[in-house]
Amino acid sequence: MGNTTPGKALRTLQVLRQDLGKARKILAAVGSQPVHPSEAQRIFRVGWDALTRAHRELAALPAEAADEAVLLKLIALERYAAALAVRLRRLIRGEAVGSNSEPGDDLGEFDE
Repeated sequence: MGNTTPGKALRTLQVLRQDLGKARKILAAVGSQPVHPSEAQRIFRVGWDALTRAHRELAALPAEAADEAVLLKLIALERYAAALAVRLRRLIRGEAVGSNSEPGDDLGEFDE
């Protein structure tokens, strides 16, 4: 990604956001229902794979591609990823995972 432009970086961030969103939808479908341990492990794996891919892709973005717009989207993506990590932790602990409409789930910077 050596010659990544800010535009390409923004597109990468958008794709990563969509991947994280798919994982969050799976977790939202669980909500507060009890989940069989094998199913919980499968769901965890989907979320974990999305998180690790996002962090790998973010780490590969060159500094030259990081303009103000990219940094703003990156902050929003990191918040979204952190919220996914919280849900994954709840899943592992056997707690209610929650819905996609919890406080702090807004992605104003991505929805603009």
